[in-house]
Amino acid sequence: PPNIPSLAEAFHISVTEQPYKIPYYTALLRRLHDTPEDGNPEELSLGRQILEEFWKGFQAYMDKLAWRETRFCIHFFSHLTPAKLVGPESLTLLLQAFTTVLDEFEVSHGRAEHAALCAAEGLMIVRPTNVSLIAVFLTLVIRVTLLLKQSLP
Repeated sequence: PPNIPSLAEAFHISVTEQPYKIPYYTALLRRLHDTPEDGNPEELSLGRQILEEFWKGFQAYMDKLAWRETRFCIHFFSHLTPAKLVGPESLTLLLQAFTTVLDEFEVSHGRAEHAALCAAEGLMIVRPTNVSLIAVFLTLVIRVTLLLKQSLP
């Protein structure tokens, strides 16, 4: 049986160290996600297991405030949305979580900037077409504009 944590770690390293290859990693995960014709459809596919383990690593990056790695994971999730491996609703909730940081009382400028960058880049990659993602995009633009006005002398 495949070692799922090792495979997910390989994806983490690949996504964060060679982010320009994210579209290829997306295609690979999409292929691994498909259930084999002779396989049991009730079993989780290898791609699904890797993605679930990848998510745990992403949460660890966020807990450590590893912004660079977090950004590249957002890029990856944004590429996985058109590949139908991450639902638009899930991506919307994730990006909204980053935009809520901008509303926190006395949020540091650095943290707000990193959170806004993560959300904005994710939105630019996925090219919002559904209404909820467009709403997140517009909300982000408004919040970043207000943040910039506050930080100016």
